[in-house]
This record gives sequence, C-alpha cells and structure tokens, in this order.
Amino acid sequence: MTFFLALSLCLLQAAGMATESSMGDLQAAGSGEHAWFMLPGDSEEPGWDLCHSGSRSTGSEYRVVRQFESAPVAMAAADDTLWLVFKGGSKASPRLDVYRLQASFHSSLDLYAMQPRDGLDVLPPLQGMESLVQFIGTRHGPVCIGTVQGESRALAMQRLQGGRWTSMELPKDLEHVNHVLAAGVEHGLMIIASEGDSIATWHETGGTWLGDQVPGVLSALFLLELDGQPLLVSGTVGKSIELAYIRSDSLWPLVELVPPAEDWALVSQHGQVLLLSVLDRSIEVTSIDAITGKLDSKGSLEPASAFSSGLWSIAIALGLASMVIMVIILARGSDLATMKVPEGWTVLPPMPRLLALIVDLIPGLLSYFLVAGGTMQQLVRVPLMSLESSELGPYLVLVLVTLAWCFLCERTTGTTPGKRIMRAAVRTCSGERPGTRAVLVRNIMKGLVLLVPPLVVLVLLHPYQQGIGDLMARTIVVRSPGDSSGGKGPQG
Repeated sequence: MTFFLALSLCLLQAAGMATESSMGDLQAAGSGEHAWFMLPGDSEEPGWDLCHSGSRSTGSEYRVVRQFESAPVAMAAADDTLWLVFKGGSKASPRLDVYRLQASFHSSLDLYAMQPRDGLDVLPPLQGMESLVQFIGTRHGPVCIGTVQGESRALAMQRLQGGRWTSMELPKDLEHVNHVLAAGVEHGLMIIASEGDSIATWHETGGTWLGDQVPGVLSALFLLELDGQPLLVSGTVGKSIELAYIRSDSLWPLVELVPPAEDWALVSQHGQVLLLSVLDRSIEVTSIDAITGKLDSKGSLEPASAFSSGLWSIAIALGLASMVIMVIILARGSDLATMKVPEGWTVLPPMPRLLALIVDLIPGLLSYFLVAGGTMQQLVRVPLMSLESSELGPYLVLVLVTLAWCFLCERTTGTTPGKRIMRAAVRTCSGERPGTRAVLVRNIMKGLVLLVPPLVVLVLLHPYQQGIGDLMARTIVVRSPGDSSGGKGPQG
C-alpha cells in the first residue's frame, strides 16, 4: 500500500508547491480580507513585485508593497499576516530564510498600512530542510513540511513557536511520502495524501492526529482553508477543476469551473474564494461564494499609478532642497538672511497664522467637497502622502483654488481674508505691498507646502516665521500692533 501511495503521489510532484496555489503558476496567498501575489517586476532589471489588494480597498487597484530580486520559495498567509520564504546561506550550509509582513486597515484613513513600514520582519531561518513540500499560514504562526537533508527524503514538520522552530510529529504513514497537501483549519491542521481514487486525511486535534478516508477523489491539486474549513481543489491540469469541502469521510461539492488559460491562482478570503488570473499587469478577479458556489466577476485590478507616488516624491525633493537652501542662506548670510521686520509691524505668530490659513482654505474646501467630490477620509490622508492616483484630482482642485484665491487677494489688497481677521498682511521688509512677481512666487511655493504639509514646519525654523514662499519672494507675514501704537493696518 505504501508503494502505491508513493507512486500516485509522485504524479503530483509537479504540483508540489508551498504556496496556496500551485497549479496556475501565479504565486499567491490569501486570508481574511487580504490577497497577496507575486508579479514580474515592471522594469528593465529582472525582479519581482509583491502586490497586495484588500477587500476594503477603495477603487479597483492593487499596490506594489515590496520588490525583490528573486521570487520567494514559498508564501503563506493567515489573517493580516504574510510569511515569505527565500533561499539563503551557501551551498555548504544552505538554509531557508523566513520573513513576515503585516497589513492593517486604518478606517480613519481608508488605507492599508504595511508593518514594518519598510522592509520585512526577519524571523528565525529554517535549518536542515532540503526542500519545502508545504508552507502553511495558521493563526498560531507558520508551519512547514519538507524533506530533511540526509534522511532518504523523509518528511518532517516544524512550527514557529516562541520565536523558534520546533518539531512536530507527523502521522506515521506520512513519514516517507513524497508529497502531501496541508492547510490550517479551525482547530489545528489538516493533511491529505492521495490513495488511488480516494484521499487519506489527518486532522490534528490537541496534538493528536485523527485519520479518515474520503472516496471519489481522482486528482487532489491543492488544499485551501476557507473560514476555518478545509476546501479541496481537485481535477486535471488544463481541464475543469472542482472545489469541495472535506466533511469527515465525504466531500461537499461547492463548484466546478474551467480555469483561465493565463497564469492563475485561488486564494481564500472571508466568505469567498478569489480566482485571480494575470493579463499583462492587470489581475482579473472572479469571486466564488463560500456557501452557494456562485461565480461573480469583479472586473480587473490595475496597478496603482506611479503618478501619485511620483508627485509626492517630486514635492518632497523640492521641499528638502528648499530647506537646504534656507539653512545655507541663514548660515552664510545674504539679503534673505538680513531681512528685517518692517517698522511699525510685528511678526505674526504660528498659531494665528495657522488659523488664517484655515480661513483662506474655505473656498478650496468648498470646491473639494461640493464640486470635486472629495471625502474627509481622503483629506485626512494628505499629510501621510498616501493618496491613490484616483484620489488626487479632488485635492489638486483644492490646492489650485486656494492658490488662485490667495494670489488675487494678496495682489489686490496685500492680505487675505484669513490674515485680515488676524490683523495681518504680506509685506516686504520696507513695509510695502509685494509686487505681482513676488506674490506669484510666494503662492507657487505655498502650493508646494500644501502638497507636502510637513514642510510647514520650516516656518518654525526661521526667527521671523518665514517659510519657503516668503524667503523666495522676499516677503514677510506681519501683524499690525494696533492703532494705539501707531502701526499701519493691513488695509494699506
């Protein structure tokens, strides 16, 4: 019996892969509300992109969250955590390096944030494994099944617990089987192996393995965990496949379908299985209901445009360059460094200046909400510089309306409604109104600050509270000390 079991499993060796979907050539993993997949890098240099899409994401986009020189050996997911395995070490001392990445949804920002923000968490490496047969994500951590070096390809299983890999006992009948399928389930692990026209199943409960036999399975391809239940995918490569729940000693069919001709994968999410297929850089998505098996086309996921990230990068670069220029000017001295407060005026403190800006933003905010259809969640995400390309339009409307409004007000009256309320105005060092060119330069630089709000901190670095715009335009925001001091008001 062991001979026939090994022989039948050898036929599945080509399907042996440690990710959740091996038959469709798209390396992917999914759990909860997350779907992760690997795509070839979109650049001249060879590489791979780790992409993420969440069920609560707005729009029909996926994000490239990490980039690698080579594809991982395996990837697995559970809840909001993804584990990746890469080859490491040397030929003399090979090892498998394990990493972790987590995604959490911030409802106030309507955004999935990655932890860590850069790179990956490094976990203890897998030592002594010649090759992986299965790599499984569970709610208690990752589990690996693989062949042990120098032990006649004997299978072994390890689980990451307490910051280290610990051995787990396999069912006796599996110790010398070439290939098995496994998945984390509600109360532990399930392992299956083909036996002719049936499958043998082992369910771990409290450290004990309970075995069963399920007839009527000709070709088990891979095993998914769907809402804590084991979901078997069986069929023939290039033909139709069947998804069925494993129920003790029988199967409960869910759906039968023909997979796409392109690279594809099946990943599980809450209440559904997603069929992902690749067409260039687009991902076609079809959902399969976990109860009824109904197929529902969700359209395609497109890569998030590089325009938004490029815009932020350019704005940040300009802001940093402006800060360096400001520091050099203040350190070496020039006409900017020697600027003085006009006689009869005082510098407007930061808090009143912020209040004045809020008032001046009102026309832009009205255009943002009423005309461009922006939302408060998108607005809150601006300081994080994390708007998607589809969300940039409304905010750019806000910026342009604010700049046009402030330019017209400062050019005609020397102040804005917000500054007027604070009894402040924009002036040169001599106390005169700035000319058209100075006002234009000042407001262009204000647009840069609105695109990269953290740059507003530069105002606090200058003794006269001059920001980038004031330095470039040779202007200063000042306040009238009042009629009793004989100062000039902002109406002049």
